[in-house]
Amino acid sequence: MAERFDEGSAPERRRPQAGSNDPRQRARQGGSQRSAPGRASQPARDGSAPRSGAPTNNPRLNAASRGSAGQGAPRADAARPTQRGGRPTGRAQAGATRPAVQPGARASQPAARPSVRGGRRGQDVTVPRGPQAGATGMAPARARNQAEYAAFGDYQQMLAAPPAKRRRKWPFVVLGVIVLLAVVVGVSGYTMLNSAKTLKAQANTVMTSVSGIKDQIVSGDYDGAVTAAQKIDAAADTMASELDGPLWGIASSLPVVGPDIQNVKTLVTTLKDASANALVPLTQTLQANPPSALITSEGAIDVAALGTLLDSVQQAAPVMQRCTDSLQTMTPMNIEQLEALMGPAREKVIGINDTFQQASSFAPLVGTLLGVDGERTYLIAAQNSAEIRSSGGFPGSMGTLKIDNGAINLQDFATVYDMLTDETPSSIQFTEAETALFGDWMKVPRDAGFDPDFPAVANIWAASYTARTGNSVDGVIGITPCVVQKILAITGPITLADGTELNGQNATKVLQHDLYWKYLDSGASTFAEGNNITDALFAEAADLSFKALLGNLNSETLMKFATIMMDCMDKRETMLWLTDEADQLTIQEVGWSGSLNTDPLNPEVGVFFNLWIGSKMGWYVDITNEVQSSVVNADGTVTYQVKTTFTNTATQQEVYDGGPYLMGRLDGYESGDMVPQIYLYGPAGGTITNITASDGASLSPVIQDGDEAYLWFRPHLKPSKSIDLTYTVTTAPNPEEELGFYHMPLLTEYR
Repeated sequence: MAERFDEGSAPERRRPQAGSNDPRQRARQGGSQRSAPGRASQPARDGSAPRSGAPTNNPRLNAASRGSAGQGAPRADAARPTQRGGRPTGRAQAGATRPAVQPGARASQPAARPSVRGGRRGQDVTVPRGPQAGATGMAPARARNQAEYAAFGDYQQMLAAPPAKRRRKWPFVVLGVIVLLAVVVGVSGYTMLNSAKTLKAQANTVMTSVSGIKDQIVSGDYDGAVTAAQKIDAAADTMASELDGPLWGIASSLPVVGPDIQNVKTLVTTLKDASANALVPLTQTLQANPPSALITSEGAIDVAALGTLLDSVQQAAPVMQRCTDSLQTMTPMNIEQLEALMGPAREKVIGINDTFQQASSFAPLVGTLLGVDGERTYLIAAQNSAEIRSSGGFPGSMGTLKIDNGAINLQDFATVYDMLTDETPSSIQFTEAETALFGDWMKVPRDAGFDPDFPAVANIWAASYTARTGNSVDGVIGITPCVVQKILAITGPITLADGTELNGQNATKVLQHDLYWKYLDSGASTFAEGNNITDALFAEAADLSFKALLGNLNSETLMKFATIMMDCMDKRETMLWLTDEADQLTIQEVGWSGSLNTDPLNPEVGVFFNLWIGSKMGWYVDITNEVQSSVVNADGTVTYQVKTTFTNTATQQEVYDGGPYLMGRLDGYESGDMVPQIYLYGPAGGTITNITASDGASLSPVIQDGDEAYLWFRPHLKPSKSIDLTYTVTTAPNPEEELGFYHMPLLTEYR
């Protein structure tokens, strides 16, 4: 049965098979082949007439080839639409007239299909599918009457050359848009580059001004401080104006850089707030009321004038805290260069805020401390870090300081043996924890410093001083030798009775090392005499340095002294205890009391070291704390793996040259072996577990003031050797700070 195509379906495209009855398939196989008997020859691919032909097996083609009067005409309305690339372009127009079927014609015969040229249908032209010129029963195309093609369309149009293709304009439109965008982006990029340069320049101005403003205040350059504050304010205005531009607004919505730009905007807004509402008003107050007015002609502190200045600090403190809170919520910058530029400015503002908050909290106490309501007496303990203790050092000498409405009177310093009783007064009651941790050390006032809790130690010293002298005190101030060095950096050098000069660069090393080696090494004639000499020189150094400060008290020295005292209190180099409980609570909140850590949001591990055998080997102690790993737990606590190492840096040669007084000597122990008592304190609200000591010792917890405390009892720590503790620290839930460490002052940096 001959294959036929239904009128409503597109022809199936498939590879021609040998012997196919479809003339189109035979045509694809090549016109050079001879036609099979009884089949029409195939038209050539170039459109020329076939060589020979015969009626085909396709009745539609045969009907088209007869062309006689009795044959039926093709159905114009049923002609297949032309195809482009194999897809139909349309169908016959609706409403076309269907011719009547002529006698002898097949009523079901389908209309002729479009021709195929090179595998694709003709473009926009419907060509009859009958045999080409030269085929059997059909005249050549040129000899035919045009009427024969009437059913297929306009003959002239069919013969006309194909219309020229219209030039497509869209590539040129796209190219123009790209060029325009390139110009816009170039202009925008240039604009943003200049804006970024402006921001960088203003940021540098801010950094320079913020760094200098504190120094200018301390040095008394209040005009310069005002100018610096105004520069910060103006720079913040300029930066804010730059960032308000539309390009930065678009950039702030982009990934990666967008959050960084938002951070910069936050920083600029914060700088503007801090400068306009805190720094400028404060510096202008200082300019109008310079601290030179704080010192009267008699050398006393003008408490009223100081109060005016502190009022300005208290007004500025909430602004600075607001700014700091805003900065601390900022996420880290994604762009390193931006973090390098803006990060230091953020840290500077936060650092200044710490000073503001401390000064603001301390301000209400200033009048009381300066004796506005009557004379105040303070016991000053000059602690010796070479004879290292948890609370700072052995109190080698002590003196008293009296203040009456700003007028200061410093009494002479004397040795601790002349200032305190030999036994702790019975009015002091020890807790079970203190007895378990410190034993009999607390029963001797000068050795009470084994306890790292300075308020407890200061209470013992105050009671012992009163029992010895009959005079009460309103508080105790503990200072270490580095404080003497910092005071001398303000006042200039002093000279001791033996001709030794102390200054702001050498005082700590001379007092904690050189004088001992001068009078107490292995070549000393008598150790008792050498010990008396060093004790006297140590007391003289404390006495002369404070008198040099008070004797040259002016606005500049007062501001510098206040600054170094705050710094020393932060490092536990200076600690303050007041007998009034309410006042002491304020000191503790500021962080100047030297008490154990009580803040669960700021977790700290306390590490404290005491020399058990009498010596001056505190000079050689090093302590390092290493956080090896950390993990945040499901309950919000944080667990840290920590290693703390204690090192004896003395060499065997130094032990030999130093002799038993400096390096320690006790029957059954080698000279130079520190044999310390070490205390480890857990963070407030947290725990310490899994403690492993390098000597295999077992440590058990004792609860002191709510904190876990552990005693490592007298391990051997020989010259040039180290010992260590490894342990696990778990904080209270949701701490605000990373794990930190606190301990008594060390002499490492002065060696």
